[in-house]
Amino acid sequence: MVCVFTCYCVISFLFSVPSLKLFFLLFVAFRACVRCGVHSTAMKPTEIQDKLGLTMNNFRQRNWYVQPACALSGDGLHEGLTWLMSNHK
Repeated sequence: MVCVFTCYCVISFLFSVPSLKLFFLLFVAFRACVRCGVHSTAMKPTEIQDKLGLTMNNFRQRNWYVQPACALSGDGLHEGLTWLMSNHK
């Protein structure tokens, strides 16, 4: 399991690289498998956003999205990829 602080550091680095300013970041939250009955204590997307600092001012101008998904059934993957493609220009 990757700790939240490590994820925050990686995201901060990615968002600070000037050449990556226009890239899109899709977080697929596979632990959010509540519908599948797996990891019922998984964080909700808003909690993930808060823990990773995505709602802070320095990340608000970036294109990111947290999509809950189930690794067992694949629920949520289509929605996340649809978001990614709809933002691709």
